[in-house]
Amino acid sequence: MIFFRRKWVDPRLRYDHLSNWTRIAVHPDFINKLWVPDIFFINERAAVVHEVTTPNMLIWLGLNGTVYMSVRLSLTLACPMLFARFPHETQLCRIDMESYAFTTDTLKLVWAEKTPLTVPKLLRMQQFYLASNKTEDCSEQAVYVTGRFPCLRVELSLKRFVAFYLMSTYVPTSFIVVLSWLSFWLDSDACAWPGDARCHYRPHNDDPELHIFTVTAEGTIRESTRRVDGYVHGVCVCSHHGVWFCQRPTPEGAGRIRAPRNRSRSRYQWPSK
Repeated sequence: MIFFRRKWVDPRLRYDHLSNWTRIAVHPDFINKLWVPDIFFINERAAVVHEVTTPNMLIWLGLNGTVYMSVRLSLTLACPMLFARFPHETQLCRIDMESYAFTTDTLKLVWAEKTPLTVPKLLRMQQFYLASNKTEDCSEQAVYVTGRFPCLRVELSLKRFVAFYLMSTYVPTSFIVVLSWLSFWLDSDACAWPGDARCHYRPHNDDPELHIFTVTAEGTIRESTRRVDGYVHGVCVCSHHGVWFCQRPTPEGAGRIRAPRNRSRSRYQWPSK
């Protein structure tokens, strides 16, 4: 939801010779009798002008014909995102505003000098936070077959909250990897004979506790990366490396146990005739 504010001068609306009031507030229906810049949002997908309980619109007329208009809008805008570094990525979303019928020869759009953009301090989003923002003129890029049109742009830099993925993905995966290192501390000489109870080596996937952690971590990763992007995500690289480190002790541990056993068997073989 935004408050879209515009200001322009229409000399035909001057009333300094009729009254000393610095400004006059008029009803929103008066907009049908005014000239209004035909600004539209280029990347808009859906928009709503709030009308409860009355149209949320403010119109002021100044002495010299200055028109100040504020409208309360709810916008759904398109924002192409790249998830190659998910969940450590920074997304850049834009709000592009452009005149539909007037070229730069007829109309010029400029940002307010002091406060072109005001962001509430208590702004909260579900997965991102606003890292930075800036305003700029994009008229040089708004060139079409019909001419060059005035354009204004807002760039919003959004960063994702990583704490959730840290606790639900990275910490369990790291814990699983650390537990898989325990097999390297087993004494291979203690497993010299097959009948020894200490020789019952179990890979980590057979351990119910490790299995629960593995399923939980992998399920979180699948849920977080359930998209068809055509490229690998950063969290997938981390999880796959974790699985590789967990599976690596299995053949190494089996080799360490099997090698001393073969040497001990050859030591007690009967001499051949």
